[in-house]
Amino acid sequence: MVIGVAVGVGVVARFANDTPLWLDEALSVNIARLPVGEIGEALRHDGHPPLYYYLLHYWMALFGESDFATRALSGVISVATIPLAWLAGRRFGGRNVAWLTVLVFGVNAFAIRYADETRMYSLLMLEVFAGYLLVANSLEKPTWPRLGGIFVVSGALLLTHYWAMYLVAAVGIMLVVRAVRVRQRDDRVATWKTLGALAAGGVLFLWWVPTLLYQSAHTGTPWADPERPATVLIITLQSFAGGARSETQVLALVMVLLVAAALFARTRSNRRLDLDLWTRHEPRDVAVALMSTIVIGSAVAYATQSTFQGRYAAVYFPLFALLVALGLDRFVPPRTRAVVLSAFLVLSLVAVGFEVTTTRSQSGEVAGAIVESSPPPEGVIVFCPDQLGPSVERVLPAGYEMVTYPDFEDPLFVDWVDYAERNAASDPNAFASELVESVDPDTPIFLVFNENYQTLEEKCPAVVNALGATRTPELLVRSDPDEFFEGMSLMKFTS
Repeated sequence: MVIGVAVGVGVVARFANDTPLWLDEALSVNIARLPVGEIGEALRHDGHPPLYYYLLHYWMALFGESDFATRALSGVISVATIPLAWLAGRRFGGRNVAWLTVLVFGVNAFAIRYADETRMYSLLMLEVFAGYLLVANSLEKPTWPRLGGIFVVSGALLLTHYWAMYLVAAVGIMLVVRAVRVRQRDDRVATWKTLGALAAGGVLFLWWVPTLLYQSAHTGTPWADPERPATVLIITLQSFAGGARSETQVLALVMVLLVAAALFARTRSNRRLDLDLWTRHEPRDVAVALMSTIVIGSAVAYATQSTFQGRYAAVYFPLFALLVALGLDRFVPPRTRAVVLSAFLVLSLVAVGFEVTTTRSQSGEVAGAIVESSPPPEGVIVFCPDQLGPSVERVLPAGYEMVTYPDFEDPLFVDWVDYAERNAASDPNAFASELVESVDPDTPIFLVFNENYQTLEEKCPAVVNALGATRTPELLVRSDPDEFFEGMSLMKFTS
């Protein structure tokens, strides 16, 4: 009953956020609304694989492009993942672990965050739970439906997010090791068939490889620095717990202890847990797959100077949820289990509370200040960096002229191709001069800016100064990063 109520709260929370879309969400909508034939070309300049965008395109055709409608796709996918979580938990550790997996997934702030965001991460979690079930069952009996399912799911993973490559690689390596080590012929045949289906899924990705190669050469992640493997692990734990607040850090510690219990603890009696330093057999493969994905992914990312963000960990969050659920199941005595479950549940719900009350973007406040100051079409709006354009454009009424620094581009999109190089070569003074010359002296110029975006740290303040040298500046909105996930400032320049 408690699990049912808690998961019910989690389901409602998956549709509760009504704050404006932030950059990544607005970009997803803008790309997905393009004709199907143009989505691939747009993604060449964005840096992601296409599956989620095609799904969102058809979803919006049915349900519209409102914030709620576009986010609801992820919410529906996440709710549909709950039965898969139950099946995976039962396959992993029995009926108790099945219900505990549902609890962990149902009230986790990380899962809820990406169930309420117009991005591909809920889809990624569904695919991983499905992949775990298919691979585990195929190793026992490799039927054609199971092998076909592995083929489809592995291809879908690769077309959903590039970090899925590292999970597929980790599982592939583990299957090779298993095939070499097992002694029974039937087990060896089942392993090779499963590995073959996993590898064959790459065929579904082949048509996208030219775009991947172009993205690798020209887009990357210029907006952040690469992270070392240890940093990736810390970011992962903070993300799974719901952020870096004090309460969520306590939850992160609790979850680490639960994973340790899943791996090393052996229930001897109602009052005793023994430690097995060789780790328990049941969770070992799941833990190896999880850690191997982190090691492979962070090593490749660091070598290629790509960054890591906590949301990428969605590719192995289902494995982590299984381990946490198994750790909860190690506590057998009713009173002990009640205490552990209560502490875990309370901390999880606190993290969920923080998540659903966090405003994603300051774009609504900025747009309101622009309209109040100068109703459309009286005003030219400039975005520095261009990354602030999609979220603000989405909430502004039609009629304003809008451009981005440094190339006077459409604020609907961000062109990540050779992004750092273009920004480094840009001239804030020349941009400001061209802007002022092209705008009627009686027309106000609004500058939406943030000086903390990588590759533009000095450029945007220089634009502010250049415009202030020719027009009278007025600060209308100050960036508030403590209150908003995506903060931004607004200045008005008049003659």
